[in-house]
Amino acid sequence: MNLKTAILLCAVGSLAAIGLVSIDSTMVDRGDPNRLRTCAWALALGGGLGLAAALIDYRRLSRHGLPRILLGLSLAALALVLVPGIGEEINGARRWLRCGGQPSEFAKVAVLVWLAACRT
Repeated sequence: MNLKTAILLCAVGSLAAIGLVSIDSTMVDRGDPNRLRTCAWALALGGGLGLAAALIDYRRLSRHGLPRILLGLSLAALALVLVPGIGEEINGARRWLRCGGQPSEFAKVAVLVWLAACRT
């Protein structure tokens, strides 16, 4: 491992640790003793998924039409938010699916993958 990679990993690890401590200190009044463990597991899962995404060559994905499929699925999820019973209205806005998740976050990733595939 070269020096630049080691510095980058130290910086990311430090920021993640600071984030965990910050989240833990803001949730003191909730009284959940497992909150730090839950956040650490979420961080580990996100880091693992990010590492897996970084190791995948996006040019191989475009050969199978995956960017277009992801874009189509994200557009369908964005439209499903407007369907009563599927989309959940919170404070007058319909942004969430009842089964969990905000489709706009999935759409951001799908658009990035699609744009990367269009570039090649």
